Amino acid sequence: GINKVTITIENPDKINTTIDMFRTTRNTYKAVFEDTILIGKYSFVILAIDNSIYKNSTKKSGSFNVIEETQPPVISHFGAEPVVNLKNETIEIFCIATDNMEIKQVQVFITDPSGFLSEHMLALDYDNKYTYINKYEKYGEYSFYVIVTDKAGNFKKSEEKTFWISSDVNDRDNDG
Repeated sequence: GINKVTITIENPDKINTTIDMFRTTRNTYKAVFEDTILIGKYSFVILAIDNSIYKNSTKKSGSFNVIEETQPPVISHFGAEPVVNLKNETIEIFCIATDNMEIKQVQVFITDPSGFLSEHMLALDYDNKYTYINKYEKYGEYSFYVIVTDKAGNFKKSEEKTFWISSDVNDRDNDG
């Protein structure tokens, strides 16, 4: 049988880390290595030692590369619901976004009718849908866009969209 299995991993700076591997199934061993901060080539040697009195061993070596993640998130849809609403009634700004790694944050930047720009965080609602809900007091057109940022710092900025606050939902620009 097998007595011990270890893996020694050399990072791009030539620093070694040795980890005891553990058995997951009859002939499968596993180790978790998370110290992949450095970009570049990592080399490894797996050493297996048997239970015999001779402590026979065998080694296998290999390598893997850690690369910088550069894919920006994907914004599949975003908008405001409803597009026209009454003063002090709820507007929901939503964004459906995905990333090949993980989304860190979704922000909305809203410019009110007087030109004031505000920034808000959208909360994860469910299944890649992020929402921000608020009520607005000023009549007129509000413009907004979202920025989705992933854990690697990559980001995607949407185009600009608008919603209206009016005294009549059938009169978008509140001109009577």
